[in-house]
Amino acid sequence: MSDEGSLRDEFGLRMGKFFIFLGFLLFIAFSLTDQAGQPDFDYFFSSLISLALGFYLRRSAPKPPPAERFRTLRKWQAKRKAKQSRE
Repeated sequence: MSDEGSLRDEFGLRMGKFFIFLGFLLFIAFSLTDQAGQPDFDYFFSSLISLALGFYLRRSAPKPPPAERFRTLRKWQAKRKAKQSRE
C-alpha cells in the first residue's frame, strides 16, 4: 500500500490539473460571450481563480523522481569512454 503522503501529493497533482483545465474552459466560455457581444466577466474572473488555484496545487506538489530512461545507453557510453581512456 502507498503511504498517505504520496496519496495526498498525487491528489494535489490531479486536482491541480483539473483546475487548470477548468480555468481554460471558463476562459473559452468568456471569450465566446465576448464574441457574442455580451461579455460575462464572471467567467473571466472564475477562470483566473481556477487557473491560480490549479497552478498553486501543481507547484506545491513535490517533483517526481528522475526518469531512468536511456540508462542502458548511458552505461554503454560510460564503458566506451572508460575503454577509450585506457587505450
